Amino acid sequence: MLADGHCEVYYGSMEFTYDKKEKAEFIEWTEKNVEDEIAVNLQRHLMSKSIAPSEVESVQVVVGGDHGDTAFQFGASVSVNLTGNRIIDFEVSVC
Repeated sequence: MLADGHCEVYYGSMEFTYDKKEKAEFIEWTEKNVEDEIAVNLQRHLMSKSIAPSEVESVQVVVGGDHGDTAFQFGASVSVNLTGNRIIDFEVSVC
């Protein structure tokens, strides 16, 4: 998520007290703009395959998140339909 060449990463932190807890915890996180990250990755895929933007017929994006075991994660799965029945699929993680 924090690799070179990606969009700006925003950092946040706060103290938070969970329900039924007496002591606050210090929480930190990082996040990126999901629209910017999708655009950058799509541009990278098109350029690497010498595909003109006019060859894109449609883009389908499914976004979602999951708390998992220890940390919340949020991202998107992207499917790009191109002329000639070609498809490009990729995922991005933003939080």
